Amino acid sequence: MYPIQTAITEFLKHCRFEKNLSPKTIKSYSIDLKQLTNFLVTKNCSIEITEITKNELREFLESISSLKPKSVKRKVATIKAMFNYLEFEDKITTNPLRKMRIRIKEPKRLPKVMDIREIRKIFNLAYEANSIAINGSSYGFFETLRNIVVVELLFATGAGVSEIAGLKEDNIDTITGAITIKGKGNKERIIQVCNPAFPYVLP
Repeated sequence: MYPIQTAITEFLKHCRFEKNLSPKTIKSYSIDLKQLTNFLVTKNCSIEITEITKNELREFLESISSLKPKSVKRKVATIKAMFNYLEFEDKITTNPLRKMRIRIKEPKRLPKVMDIREIRKIFNLAYEANSIAINGSSYGFFETLRNIVVVELLFATGAGVSEIAGLKEDNIDTITGAITIKGKGNKERIIQVCNPAFPYVLP
């Protein structure tokens, strides 16, 4: 006998001690698998892991179809992870998910953007901090000046924070007024940030 409860216990130990997953992830796995177990018990289905077929899993997916697509995808991923582990460990000879085509479409959401008042507030705070720092230490002045440059670049280029943070001196062409930004996959793109006819040349 190899009931699903035993399979879950062994899988969670594997996730904790071998895969070194975070406690939060393991807790989520536990909740998802407990929900599957409760469903099988409620439906009087066999809880013997080798007797769980794609039919029971289909019924389970139907029972949670009212949840948000993101939640359903997570639960499917959890169940897949457990059955893949069981198959790899030769606990089961047939993985019921192998012949299941599961497609879950998430609604596309438009990204939230700041309005003009929020943008102005950010710029005003950055420039006010710089004006106050003028009469202070040189470090404080250059720190606030750096913050202004970062904010200006973020809004002017649309680049990500990590992309701006990764800029090197060689990426900035003060003659042409362009900067080279490296994105994901080390892909480069050149962005014009000022008029090349009136370049700002560093002293």
